[in-house]
Amino acid sequence: VPDQEVQLPGKFGKVSGEHVIIRVQIKISFIENINIKDSKFFVKCFIECRWLDPQYLRDVKEMQKAGTIRKEKKIKITEDMKYWKPKIKMKNTSKALMAHNYGQIDSWTACPKTGEMTLRVAYHGFCKCVLNLRKFPFDHHNMAVSLHFMNKDRKIWLVENPRTTTGKFHLRSSEWTLVEKNGSPVLVERGWSDPSESTSGNRYPGVQAMVTIEREYSYYLYNLVLMVVLLSSMTIGACCLTPEDLGNRSQTVLTIMLTLVAFKMAMADTTPAIPYLTLMDKFLISQMGIIYAMFLENCVVARFLVPHYDVETVQYIDDILSAIWIIAYLSVLGVFGYIGYAATMKPNLAEVRGNQYLDHPQRLDLRVPHSYRHG
Repeated sequence: VPDQEVQLPGKFGKVSGEHVIIRVQIKISFIENINIKDSKFFVKCFIECRWLDPQYLRDVKEMQKAGTIRKEKKIKITEDMKYWKPKIKMKNTSKALMAHNYGQIDSWTACPKTGEMTLRVAYHGFCKCVLNLRKFPFDHHNMAVSLHFMNKDRKIWLVENPRTTTGKFHLRSSEWTLVEKNGSPVLVERGWSDPSESTSGNRYPGVQAMVTIEREYSYYLYNLVLMVVLLSSMTIGACCLTPEDLGNRSQTVLTIMLTLVAFKMAMADTTPAIPYLTLMDKFLISQMGIIYAMFLENCVVARFLVPHYDVETVQYIDDILSAIWIIAYLSVLGVFGYIGYAATMKPNLAEVRGNQYLDHPQRLDLRVPHSYRHG
């Protein structure tokens, strides 16, 4: 990738100090326990950071002069050595639900020859996610792990670490499948935090790894949609009764209506409380509306036609109204069938990749910009 100038934040707030270039690599091992109702998922990930520490280089030179330098390729660094290290925070974590080893430092080493330090941190626990359920059950979501570097004594710039690999990713779920982007299931981006999130107006660098998943909709298609279609189609059975028999006609229609209400209440337990209608909600409401139209047709025929016209005329008009109802019913099914088919196609990643944790995210595939190399 050729060198590219990248626009840096105009203001860092109260973040001061020298510039530090950190080569970062984030790896997601697996995601499981995706809970749509509570908007959270369990993740295990690792982040590796590599940077040059001037203080450590000075110490190495002094040890070389004193003849006490170690021969090992890597030296383990401990907290009591008081070297600088990045302070990494998971932005979208559910802190009360994190595992005991959340943010645990797996290793912190340094190379005496180059002065490069390597920090490897593990994160295990639940993360929050913002969901868009408008196309439920044909929905797609981003499971994002967002990490911010919260140091106030260094101005940090994040670049890709080409010496490490992303490894293999596993999605442990039977309800969800992966949507690969450019041949990879994980998209890594970097950016800057929103200064409005800090009382001092600070801007911190951040990196996030996103995995796009889509729901296996077969369960809802066969156990809910098909059942609703079969139930609503039985409404036409009310037209097989004579127009004068309003009681039995109404009983048939209302029984089907109450069954659909039970389906609707059952669906409420599978989704969180959201201020908009999902595609499934719209489908169930449309079926209730078409059944209610049949109920009104029965009432109109029994109230305004039966007392004033002969039996043959009433039956003829009732048959016409029933035919109109059937056409409207099939039209509604056709519209929702087309919408559902379109929703099962390849998702629009420009919509799915919506991100609320980084301000103007960029792909993590840029080298160090000239402004940082040359001060």
